[in-house]
Amino acid sequence: MAAVRSEVRRLAAGVGDVRRTLWRTFGLLAGLGGLALALAGRVDGLCFWLFLVAFGAGFFAVMLAGLAGLLLGGCRAQLRRQLETLPTEQRREALLPLARYSEGDTLRIVEPLLRELSAARTRRTEVAPAAAAAGRGDEPSAAPPPAPDAPPGR
Repeated sequence: MAAVRSEVRRLAAGVGDVRRTLWRTFGLLAGLGGLALALAGRVDGLCFWLFLVAFGAGFFAVMLAGLAGLLLGGCRAQLRRQLETLPTEQRREALLPLARYSEGDTLRIVEPLLRELSAARTRRTEVAPAAAAAGRGDEPSAAPPPAPDAPPGR
């Protein structure tokens, strides 16, 4: 279980590193784009700069959130495959301490897995035979078979 916990921490640290690298990269690209516009002499006024900064920050934040979400989903899938080999109680024992004492990306990886475990525990999937319900007496019954000498269609 310690191996699972260290794997979760390693995955979360990797996501954090990628997130920081993406922020730096996007910030650098936005700065270079603004510098290129300024050097080209096509930028006039403070409003344009404010719009450019706000639009760039919003665009990069949405891109970063999407990429981080994909990366977290991949980490979660990798961890789910590793946890499938363990019994349910051991999975819970491995994940609960991480959910209690973690934050950030570690919690974003572990929390959905714990929800899946609790949903699986409360969901009843066993099939059990049931006795036939007693009749009330007003159910329709099948029609009697036709007499052998009756004309067809009646």
